[in-house]
Amino acid sequence: MFGKKTYPDTQNAYAWCLQSARGLFPDRFLAPTQHESERIARFEAICIFAAMVAWRYEKAGDIHARDAFYQYMFADFDAALREQGVGDLKVGKEVRKLAGAFYGRAEGYKPAFDANDPDALKAAFTRNYVLAPTDDTDSIIGQILATAVRLEAQSDSQWLAQLTAA
Repeated sequence: MFGKKTYPDTQNAYAWCLQSARGLFPDRFLAPTQHESERIARFEAICIFAAMVAWRYEKAGDIHARDAFYQYMFADFDAALREQGVGDLKVGKEVRKLAGAFYGRAEGYKPAFDANDPDALKAAFTRNYVLAPTDDTDSIIGQILATAVRLEAQSDSQWLAQLTAA
Protein backbone atom coordinates (compact mmCIF):
# COMPACT_ATOMS: atom_id res chain seq x y z
CA MET A 1 0.00 0.00 0.00
CA PHE A 2 1.27 3.46 -0.88
CA GLY A 3 4.39 2.09 -2.54
CA LYS A 4 5.61 0.13 0.46
CA LYS A 5 7.83 -2.69 -0.77
CA THR A 6 7.28 -6.12 0.70
CA TYR A 7 9.92 -8.82 1.06
CA PRO A 8 8.28 -12.25 0.81
CA ASP A 9 11.66 -13.98 0.89
CA THR A 10 12.18 -12.94 4.50
CA GLN A 11 9.74 -15.64 5.57
CA ASN A 12 11.72 -18.21 3.58
CA ALA A 13 14.97 -16.88 5.02
CA TYR A 14 13.65 -17.27 8.55
CA ALA A 15 12.38 -20.79 7.79
CA TRP A 16 15.87 -21.61 6.51
CA CYS A 17 17.34 -20.32 9.79
CA LEU A 18 15.03 -22.55 11.82
CA GLN A 19 15.73 -25.56 9.63
CA SER A 20 19.50 -24.98 9.81
CA ALA A 21 19.42 -24.51 13.59
CA ARG A 22 17.41 -27.72 14.03
CA GLY A 23 19.87 -29.55 11.80
CA LEU A 24 22.96 -28.40 13.68
CA PHE A 25 21.51 -28.45 17.21
CA PRO A 26 18.73 -31.08 17.09
CA ASP A 27 18.76 -31.66 20.86
CA ARG A 28 17.66 -28.05 21.45
CA PHE A 29 14.47 -28.60 19.44
CA LEU A 30 13.35 -32.05 20.59
CA ALA A 31 10.66 -30.95 23.03
CA PRO A 32 8.71 -27.79 23.82
CA THR A 33 10.68 -25.42 26.00
CA GLN A 34 9.78 -25.46 29.65
CA HIS A 35 12.43 -23.21 31.16
CA GLU A 36 14.17 -19.98 30.26
CA SER A 37 17.50 -21.78 29.82
CA GLU A 38 15.93 -23.97 27.12
CA ARG A 39 14.55 -20.88 25.35
CA ILE A 40 17.97 -19.25 25.48
CA ALA A 41 19.68 -22.35 24.05
CA ARG A 42 17.19 -22.38 21.20
CA PHE A 43 17.56 -18.63 20.68
CA GLU A 44 21.36 -18.98 20.44
CA ALA A 45 21.03 -21.71 17.82
CA ILE A 46 18.66 -19.59 15.72
CA CYS A 47 20.80 -16.44 16.16
CA ILE A 48 23.79 -17.98 14.43
CA PHE A 49 21.89 -18.54 11.22
CA ALA A 50 19.82 -15.36 11.50
CA ALA A 51 23.06 -13.39 11.84
CA MET A 52 24.32 -15.20 8.74
CA VAL A 53 21.20 -14.25 6.79
CA ALA A 54 21.49 -10.62 7.92
CA TRP A 55 25.16 -10.67 6.90
CA ARG A 56 24.19 -12.06 3.48
CA TYR A 57 21.56 -9.37 2.98
CA GLU A 58 24.15 -6.73 3.88
CA LYS A 59 26.70 -8.25 1.47
CA ALA A 60 24.05 -8.02 -1.25
CA GLY A 61 23.41 -4.39 -0.29
CA ASP A 62 19.77 -5.04 0.55
CA ILE A 63 19.40 -3.35 3.92
CA HIS A 64 15.62 -3.02 3.54
CA ALA A 65 15.24 -6.78 3.09
CA ARG A 66 17.49 -7.32 6.12
CA ASP A 67 15.27 -5.04 8.20
CA ALA A 68 12.13 -6.83 6.96
CA PHE A 69 13.79 -10.12 7.95
CA TYR A 70 14.41 -8.72 11.45
CA GLN A 71 10.77 -7.66 11.75
CA TYR A 72 9.56 -11.09 10.72
CA MET A 73 11.96 -12.88 13.08
CA PHE A 74 11.08 -10.74 16.10
CA ALA A 75 7.36 -11.10 15.39
CA ASP A 76 7.92 -14.87 15.52
CA PHE A 77 9.84 -14.54 18.80
CA ASP A 78 6.92 -12.51 20.17
CA ALA A 79 4.42 -15.19 19.11
CA ALA A 80 6.61 -17.98 20.54
CA LEU A 81 6.90 -16.26 23.90
CA ARG A 82 3.14 -15.77 24.07
CA GLU A 83 2.61 -19.42 23.12
CA GLN A 84 4.97 -20.48 25.91
CA GLY A 85 2.88 -18.61 28.44
CA VAL A 86 4.89 -15.44 28.94
CA GLY A 87 2.45 -12.78 30.08
CA ASP A 88 1.33 -9.98 27.75
CA LEU A 89 2.89 -7.31 29.94
CA LYS A 90 6.26 -9.05 29.87
CA VAL A 91 6.47 -10.09 26.19
CA GLY A 92 7.52 -6.70 24.83
CA LYS A 93 10.27 -6.40 27.41
CA GLU A 94 11.49 -9.91 26.63
CA VAL A 95 11.51 -9.29 22.88
CA ARG A 96 13.51 -6.09 23.41
CA LYS A 97 16.05 -8.07 25.45
CA LEU A 98 16.25 -10.69 22.71
CA ALA A 99 16.66 -8.00 20.05
CA GLY A 100 19.53 -6.39 21.93
CA ALA A 101 21.18 -9.75 22.41
CA PHE A 102 20.70 -10.67 18.77
CA TYR A 103 22.13 -7.42 17.40
CA GLY A 104 25.20 -7.79 19.61
CA ARG A 105 25.73 -11.35 18.45
CA ALA A 106 25.23 -10.47 14.80
CA GLU A 107 27.91 -7.77 15.08
CA GLY A 108 30.19 -10.25 16.84
CA TYR A 109 29.76 -12.94 14.18
CA LYS A 110 30.10 -10.61 11.19
CA PRO A 111 33.94 -10.31 11.29
CA ALA A 112 34.26 -14.09 11.56
CA PHE A 113 31.96 -14.57 8.56
CA ASP A 114 33.84 -11.90 6.57
CA ALA A 115 37.24 -13.46 7.27
CA ASN A 116 36.03 -17.09 7.32
CA ASP A 117 37.89 -17.29 10.63
CA PRO A 118 37.08 -20.26 12.88
CA ASP A 119 39.04 -18.79 15.81
CA ALA A 120 37.05 -15.54 15.70
CA LEU A 121 33.78 -17.47 15.53
CA LYS A 122 34.84 -19.72 18.38
CA ALA A 123 35.72 -16.63 20.46
CA ALA A 124 32.30 -15.10 19.73
CA PHE A 125 30.58 -18.37 20.63
CA THR A 126 32.51 -18.61 23.87
CA ARG A 127 31.58 -15.03 24.77
CA ASN A 128 27.91 -15.80 24.16
CA TYR A 129 27.86 -19.30 25.69
CA VAL A 130 26.49 -20.73 22.44
CA LEU A 131 28.09 -24.13 22.70
CA ALA A 132 27.68 -26.56 25.58
CA PRO A 133 30.76 -28.46 26.81
CA THR A 134 29.33 -31.60 25.19
CA ASP A 135 29.07 -30.02 21.72
CA ASP A 136 31.69 -30.90 19.11
CA THR A 137 32.86 -27.29 18.85
CA ASP A 138 35.31 -27.55 15.96
CA SER A 139 32.89 -29.54 13.81
CA ILE A 140 30.03 -27.12 14.50
CA ILE A 141 32.17 -24.06 13.74
CA GLY A 142 33.40 -25.70 10.54
CA GLN A 143 29.84 -26.42 9.41
CA ILE A 144 28.71 -22.87 10.15
CA LEU A 145 31.61 -21.28 8.29
CA ALA A 146 31.13 -23.63 5.33
CA THR A 147 27.51 -22.53 5.17
CA ALA A 148 28.57 -18.86 5.31
CA VAL A 149 31.06 -19.40 2.48
CA ARG A 150 28.36 -21.06 0.35
CA LEU A 151 25.92 -18.22 1.01
CA GLU A 152 28.52 -15.60 0.13
CA ALA A 153 29.49 -17.36 -3.09
CA GLN A 154 25.92 -17.69 -4.35
CA SER A 155 24.28 -15.11 -6.54
CA ASP A 156 21.13 -13.48 -5.20
CA SER A 157 18.96 -15.67 -7.42
CA GLN A 158 20.74 -18.86 -6.28
CA TRP A 159 20.41 -17.83 -2.67
CA LEU A 160 16.73 -17.02 -3.00
CA ALA A 161 16.13 -20.32 -4.81
CA GLN A 162 17.82 -22.14 -1.93
CA LEU A 163 15.59 -20.33 0.56
CA THR A 164 12.48 -21.23 -1.39
CA ALA A 165 13.54 -24.89 -1.42
CA ALA A 166 14.06 -24.91 2.36
